[in-house]
Amino acid sequence: VSPVTIGPFDDLTAPSGTPDEPIVFSNYGDPNLPLPNLIFPTASYRQYKGPRGWVLEFAGVSNIIVDGLQFNDFRFPYSDKSNPAFTHGGVLMGSYNNSKIVGNDTIWGTNRDNGNRTSSVFNFTLRNCNFSNMSFGIGSVSAFDSKITRNTFTNFKSTIDTFGVNDVLGGGIEALNGKRLEISYNYIRGAWAKSGRKSSTQGMGGIGMDVFNLQDSKIIYNTIVDCSGFLEAGSLDLIDTLSGMYNDTIAYNKIINSYHVLTLHTRCGDPFLAKQYNLRFWNNVCIENNFSRFSGINFGVDIYRDWE
Repeated sequence: VSPVTIGPFDDLTAPSGTPDEPIVFSNYGDPNLPLPNLIFPTASYRQYKGPRGWVLEFAGVSNIIVDGLQFNDFRFPYSDKSNPAFTHGGVLMGSYNNSKIVGNDTIWGTNRDNGNRTSSVFNFTLRNCNFSNMSFGIGSVSAFDSKITRNTFTNFKSTIDTFGVNDVLGGGIEALNGKRLEISYNYIRGAWAKSGRKSSTQGMGGIGMDVFNLQDSKIIYNTIVDCSGFLEAGSLDLIDTLSGMYNDTIAYNKIINSYHVLTLHTRCGDPFLAKQYNLRFWNNVCIENNFSRFSGINFGVDIYRDWE
């Protein structure tokens, strides 16, 4: 059988569940046996921007539950923070398009209020999954009335190598778009990367969560450890003035040894300029101590010994 490439924008259809009978992707069988592990099949480094690998892709569907799956790429050492990862992301949870150059966001922007039924997901739950040793745990989110909860994200790194100039660096949850999302009780650790094989950011490239356009949502009760930052929010389209964070709550998170807490792109001329409105940020615990690679005497050093 000839191989078939399936991407987020292909003209494909798939069934959806219903609120009473959602479609569930999970594990079953002997609980004493190891859980199945899902990885992108091509074991080669990503050298350039091009086709990217997500293990599971969902778009244009509703009432889906992904529960208790493993996405751990053990094909190269955890200590390899210089080379690009084999796998771009474990899950694509809805897809989006942008056109930063021409300034016309044809997929997301024109369907901002109700979502695009061919690309977004609705009433989608991702829970109790493990993601490690790839570029992003969740490589893209375009979701409505959905949950990302009780997942573990560890050890992320660059997705491509642009010779140390503008590498796309790793993170737990990338490209967050949506309305009425709950992102809760997740554990994210080690979202940082060296900037390719030609230079080094001293481990300051990467992010726990990256937001493009998130509204009326909650980011609560998450634990962020040893990441280059907790949260970054910015748009991909300078002319798209409506993207950003609106009416979002960020509360009761623990941010430990993770450099900056919240980066908002709000300055005129910033290529990632976005509108940030009515953010509620409270009761978050921030700790930066001698086990941080981002400040103090250990600046640039892998104090957790997962790099050297």
